[in-house]
Amino acid sequence: MKSLYGVKSLINMQPQMGAPKAIALALTGLVLAGCNGQENTRLTDAPESLLGETLKGELTTQSPINLTSGSRYGAHWLCGSQGVGRYTLEAAFGSTISVLSEEGKLIDRTHADADSIGQQVVLGSQGKACQLLVITGDEGAFGPYTLKGEKLSPTDSTTLPLNGQLMAPLADKSQTYQLKVERPMELDIAIADGSGRASVMLEGNGTELHAQPCGSHSQQLSGYVMPGDYTLSIEPKQKPQHVPEGNPSQCSGNLVGEGPFIALTSHATRLPDGMRNGGPIQDGDHITGTLAAGQPNTYLIQIEQPTRIEVVATSSEFDTLLQLSGQGVQQQDDDGAGGTNSKLSSFLVKPGRYELTIGAYDDNTAAGRYTLDAQFSAIDTDFRNEGDVDLGSNVMGMRETFGTNQYTLHLEQTSEVNINLTSDNFDTILKLSGNGQDQVNDDVDGGTNSRIQTLLPAGDYTLNIDSYEGTGPYQLSVEGHPFDGQLRPNGAEARSGDSFYGEVQASQALTYTVVITQAGQYQIDAVSTAFDTMLTLQGANTDLEDDDGGNDTNARINATLQPGRYQLKVTGYEAGAGMVKITIDG
Repeated sequence: MKSLYGVKSLINMQPQMGAPKAIALALTGLVLAGCNGQENTRLTDAPESLLGETLKGELTTQSPINLTSGSRYGAHWLCGSQGVGRYTLEAAFGSTISVLSEEGKLIDRTHADADSIGQQVVLGSQGKACQLLVITGDEGAFGPYTLKGEKLSPTDSTTLPLNGQLMAPLADKSQTYQLKVERPMELDIAIADGSGRASVMLEGNGTELHAQPCGSHSQQLSGYVMPGDYTLSIEPKQKPQHVPEGNPSQCSGNLVGEGPFIALTSHATRLPDGMRNGGPIQDGDHITGTLAAGQPNTYLIQIEQPTRIEVVATSSEFDTLLQLSGQGVQQQDDDGAGGTNSKLSSFLVKPGRYELTIGAYDDNTAAGRYTLDAQFSAIDTDFRNEGDVDLGSNVMGMRETFGTNQYTLHLEQTSEVNINLTSDNFDTILKLSGNGQDQVNDDVDGGTNSRIQTLLPAGDYTLNIDSYEGTGPYQLSVEGHPFDGQLRPNGAEARSGDSFYGEVQASQALTYTVVITQAGQYQIDAVSTAFDTMLTLQGANTDLEDDDGGNDTNARINATLQPGRYQLKVTGYEAGAGMVKITIDG
């Protein structure tokens, strides 16, 4: 055999990290028989085979030497037979496999370790030119090798098998193939792209996976898929846009020759129930995953209607951190489930895709096993950021950085109302104005939700949704009923069991005479969301007062009272004024 690696004809075949680099050739100008029986200039004298035929050789002490590495190599010309051939390497030694054009241009190259099984080589031919396949052993490598060949026939099917292969000519327009998944799977698709310019994507069932480039002509598409129907799309003349972090050669690429073809080899592994580090997450899922140091795992949530979600992350090996993002939502939790475990509860109101990420809190070195438990419940409610509401309305909306969230409440008659604004994503502020009223509430029951509970005369009112800090989805509920109780004037009488409203004027006391007919334990409450209430009770050797003994800023007096007449005064802290509900129990 004439040497391909003479002093003036040198190719550095050592494995390189990253994309293959161009190789300069100083050719000796050998004149040999060409592929079509005519004389052609070839790089080297080597056995010639038809595309798809099995190739055999052996690296011995008589094999030509790569002068750069000192390793032995074997070469094979592949000619004629238009189509696509796939070869599987069988060798007991590590090697670099390269394919060159007839003119000596390096098309692609890959390295196979000694313990790797089934390294793939996919070559295409249009029947006009030959290609040179070179096997270069690692340092000190000797022994036989086989490149088991097969001819791939174009498929007429529009279905991609879960475990199998598919080869098709590349068209000038999009090509789609259907994939049906019966059980949770980890899916890997090796893609041989002869054009080097096609992008491949799998989508369906809330999942969107993009193939990642592994070299100039090979890609890998990997991910977790749940039961359902999927579509694999091939877009010609669009290089993959999703490039993995770090060196792209780290994903498993095969050697691929040039040509207008694409070959897919799919492999699906059934997952143990609930075990995976990514993919879709759905209602009722109990997932076990493993966190690698400094590498958070991301799951996908797809909703079609407003949904309340709750996800709990637990681990005995690291301090969990959950983060939720998408559709204007940014939320995270560290220790919401107690200890070092996390819990995210949220209303997702916008249909679309969300990402749930689990990582370790403030520790890039933490790693270990964890579990995720998910509960989703669809919410049959009205979603809008403005408009009319009335008693009984239950509205969901999205508070964003800009814009106004404003609703109009119309009351036909005087009504006792209870308006609640809740959110798991931000600290709410609820404002009510109109018809002589101006009320604001921030934090009810010691949390970050808001409530206005009051008596409103008939008329129109404006409800404004505001945020002390943060954005995200919220729920607004308006409850109430026409008022059939008493609005007692200043100076009226009250007894045990009464519940009534009064109106406090700024810097003035609202006074009632409380008549106690039987000794016992009594509780008097003054509740208002319009102002901070204060109570005093005097009479029958009693002199009591309270500011915030009830919930939030409401006043409460608990006392043992003897029969008699008492004077009850209701005032507003710092000249507060508005409607107040007074209840006497005992």
